[in-house]
Amino acid sequence: MEETENEETENEEAEDSTREKIGSYIFTAVVFLPALITTGFIPLGDMLSPWAWTGIAVAGGAVGGAVYGEKRPLVYAVCGALAGFGVLGAMQLYVPFRAQFSDTFWKIEFVIPFVVGSIPAFVLLWAVTRSDRESDPSS
Repeated sequence: MEETENEETENEEAEDSTREKIGSYIFTAVVFLPALITTGFIPLGDMLSPWAWTGIAVAGGAVGGAVYGEKRPLVYAVCGALAGFGVLGAMQLYVPFRAQFSDTFWKIEFVIPFVVGSIPAFVLLWAVTRSDRESDPSS
């Protein structure tokens, strides 16, 4: 009986891990690509207006967040949308600022606006899910 419970717990954890990975991949792809397009790293910016790319990033962030968050998908969707908007905005601010110093970008530099733009969403997620963490000491 105890072995069956352990196997079920392991299966649930594996499913959670897979779902979280898929949500993260969706978020990263659908938010980061519009950010690269609107800043000119991928020359497709003329296809849609900057507001359309913003809408794509926000919607993609919401979908990725909803897939990631199993217990509270609406909260994660809102935070994903906020992060999508923040990442796109941070990229719009960082690239022209950085271009003043050099025309060459290191690949790792793209992490800076990604993290900075996501901070408001992480703070909101932390604040909203705080009660969940306090009521469940195992998490």
